[in-house]
Amino acid sequence: MQRGNRQQRSERGPYWALLAVFLITCGGGEAHRRVGSEIEIQPADRSAQSAAVSDSAGETEGPGPGVRPISPEEARIAIEEAARALDAGNLEQARRWLEPMLDHPEYAAVAEYNLGVLSQLAGQGFEADRHYQRALDAEETLAPALTALLRLRLSQGDVDGAELAFQRALRTSGNALGIQAIGLFLPLHRGEYERTIQLAREILLAQEGNIDAHLALALAYHHLHQSELARFVLDTALEREPERVDLWLAVAMIQMEEGNHAAAITSYRRVLDLDRRSVEAHNNLGVLLHRARNEEEAVEHLRRAIALKPDFLEAYLNLSNSLKAMGDLEGAERAIREALRIDPAFWKAYFNLGLLYLDTDFPRMSVIERLEAAVEAFTRYRTGMGPALAQDDRVEEYIDEALARIDAERQLARFGPAGASDEEFEEEQIEPEELEDLTGDQTDQPLEEEWEQY
Repeated sequence: MQRGNRQQRSERGPYWALLAVFLITCGGGEAHRRVGSEIEIQPADRSAQSAAVSDSAGETEGPGPGVRPISPEEARIAIEEAARALDAGNLEQARRWLEPMLDHPEYAAVAEYNLGVLSQLAGQGFEADRHYQRALDAEETLAPALTALLRLRLSQGDVDGAELAFQRALRTSGNALGIQAIGLFLPLHRGEYERTIQLAREILLAQEGNIDAHLALALAYHHLHQSELARFVLDTALEREPERVDLWLAVAMIQMEEGNHAAAITSYRRVLDLDRRSVEAHNNLGVLLHRARNEEEAVEHLRRAIALKPDFLEAYLNLSNSLKAMGDLEGAERAIREALRIDPAFWKAYFNLGLLYLDTDFPRMSVIERLEAAVEAFTRYRTGMGPALAQDDRVEEYIDEALARIDAERQLARFGPAGASDEEFEEEQIEPEELEDLTGDQTDQPLEEEWEQY
């Protein structure tokens, strides 16, 4: 399993980010498929949800005194309405549909789980953690809740907390194979790939259809650069469960890292066919479409990722990159500044902002104002990154470049209107002898190089 978001940058390009697989996805889990373990906001299969609600009737004690019982049909409607509200980006309305189910023991576990999903999408990690724990209190072996809790804590770097939750579930389940399979993500997260393979094989020998074990095994093979084995394991799992979203996400991740972008695009589209709310699929598809120069569709998917997870900072940078490529410079600036409004310490955003000012003829700003803004943004990035700044980071080079261009523009201002734009300076006719006066013996060098655009 990857830890965090993979941040990358082209030779002279801004940061962009591919969401690491399974950090947000809350599906998966096969242990003790009983009441509510299939009901979740994520799947697109409403019929499965309805059946699961219906099957739960009468399996637990009824609501407390003074609480009106709700029928399986009412529970089904509540879940469908919550999903519809989530599709519209209204997390609060979705929450209001689910909360009344908390008073009914037969539906409390699945309601808590879905409320955790909503909290996680809203960037409320503490609340999500609490809801997942309550779901497990209500139903100790609710596999999706355990899976979501482990992945949430691992994404936050709380490995000990994830281990504690897993050990508790393991004890209460009587060491169930399904729970063991969910726990495979712990050694996978720690980079213990050989151990993950050994444990996954042991589980599959006893329960060959365990999809979580297939998934962990495939990811371990992938991290050991055994891609053919990883794909074979995933293909085998997909033959059993062709609509498991996390399997398709893993397939797409492998295709993407192998450079097979066309295949990865197809796989992410398949994910969205199954789960149109997959934040990861919308973000990563947006990045791949940006690389393919399909900026309009890229923007559409990136905006959708942000609508689903408003605090997804990296998606704002990806959106800014696509808007910049489309020529919407003000939109690109707004996207970066929105990320900084959410988290002023998101230093990589300052780097992208600096490049935006350095590389473009930004509207409403003179050349010198734009370059000074670039220096300020780069400086804040450098200061904020501190010791984490890579030795080969080019920020110093870009600051020096901007300062040199500011100096050149100030000299050129003697021959043109102060604060003129780049186009106005290009239209200004400067005789060769005048240029030699400005630059000495370097008249054979262009004043500005052509920058490689990301």
